[in-house]
Amino acid sequence: MWPWGHLALGYLCYSVFTRVVWGRPPEKTAVLLLIVVTQAPDLIDKPLAYQAAVLPEGRSLAHSLFVAIPVCVTASVVASQTDHHRFGAAVVVGYLTHPLGDAYGPMVRGAVTELRFLFWPVVNPPDYPADSFADHWVMLVESLTQPGPAAALTGVGPETAVSLGVGLGVVLLWYADGRPGFGLLTGRWPGDRFE
Repeated sequence: MWPWGHLALGYLCYSVFTRVVWGRPPEKTAVLLLIVVTQAPDLIDKPLAYQAAVLPEGRSLAHSLFVAIPVCVTASVVASQTDHHRFGAAVVVGYLTHPLGDAYGPMVRGAVTELRFLFWPVVNPPDYPADSFADHWVMLVESLTQPGPAAALTGVGPETAVSLGVGLGVVLLWYADGRPGFGLLTGRWPGDRFE
């Protein structure tokens, strides 16, 4: 999953969670934390695998449930003890949606051996075709130009078309939530949660 896909999935789940649990949309500071946490497994694993060569693959240590679960339990405990429940929820939702988002494609394809990254270091992660950041950029360009039935209508392949549709839906949800965190993009940072 691409970074914006992790962000969209994390925001969708967190927005639904905050509406169900607290009866209101997410607040800006929790959304800013969520943005960072949805990217954390890739920000940890990919440099350690591609540049430092201390991890076997770009999905291993921080993508593993053996790391994700203790991180989420710790965040929940700290949030509970410090009365920062929204921050704890942002960490838990943002972190867990990342490896689950990466697992979605292999699950849909029935490629269960590709899910080994969830159980690293007990099992070795699968070998991925991309071994560098440059390889990932090539894969991105290819995903935007892959042929398929949707390409005739949209100019992009089917997976990308679905991703763009989901992304548009999440942007609309973010707008309905009052655009939390938007002030960071515009340089305005007033005190209310809608900016």
